[in-house]
Amino acid sequence: MKKIAVVEDNDDMQLLYRVIIRRIPGVEIISQSIDAEDAELAFQKEKPDLAIIDITLPGKSGIEFAKETREKYPDMKILVATGHDPDAFYRAAMEAGVDDYIVKGDTTQIIQKIKRLLQI
Repeated sequence: MKKIAVVEDNDDMQLLYRVIIRRIPGVEIISQSIDAEDAELAFQKEKPDLAIIDITLPGKSGIEFAKETREKYPDMKILVATGHDPDAFYRAAMEAGVDDYIVKGDTTQIIQKIKRLLQI
């Protein structure tokens, strides 16, 4: 079973991720955090295979957290998500070392990218 951690401060998006990820065989959400601090504790404990990180988080930005995550967990796949103009953050996300980038709400794209990153 592949483990996914979701770092998202919006309750509706957390629910959407739960619904989407349940539709993918062989994966489970092992943690849902609302900020980088809570997520880091979950990463240390659970060692997820994939982290979905919102770009806009309270406190530390998702881009900054993704960069730190890449440095600490080089084997973890990182998928960043935004509800904003994707072109505005794409370059910064790629420079932070993320594996891919999604636009929130595009369920088909989210499923495809999760499957591709986890090779399932």
